[in-house]
Amino acid sequence: MWIEEPGSWRYPAAFWEGAELCLRIGAAQGIICGTPKPIPLIRDLVLGRKGTDGKRTPREDVVITRGSTFENSANLSRGFLDALRSQYEGTNLGRQELHAEILEDIDGALWTYELIEQNRVTEHPVLPVLAVAVDPTTSLTGSGDE
Repeated sequence: MWIEEPGSWRYPAAFWEGAELCLRIGAAQGIICGTPKPIPLIRDLVLGRKGTDGKRTPREDVVITRGSTFENSANLSRGFLDALRSQYEGTNLGRQELHAEILEDIDGALWTYELIEQNRVTEHPVLPVLAVAVDPTTSLTGSGDE
């Protein structure tokens, strides 16, 4: 199995359940490539599964190979690399996209990734009908202001 960019999938957990069935034969192997976004699937694969105690246990069935964008510099134009450096180097997005880091929590953030995941909503109650009305001013001569 070879899959690309699971961090960008709309429903990564659902897709992964199906994709993982490709690995049910004993000698089967899979390759997963992509940006290491801190979604539960990527965190479980890279950092290990979370137990009932909240601690992560490293997975013995996963081998992690990381590579930065700059390790591929022989295949990229100098101008492209310079543009990436000037725009992203030293930023959190640069750490993730260029240096293949899984960004856990950002210092000073109001919410942690864990808090967001614990409170993620997949269903919502039926919402009442909401109407928005606009009452522009006008005059008999049609010269009202907008």
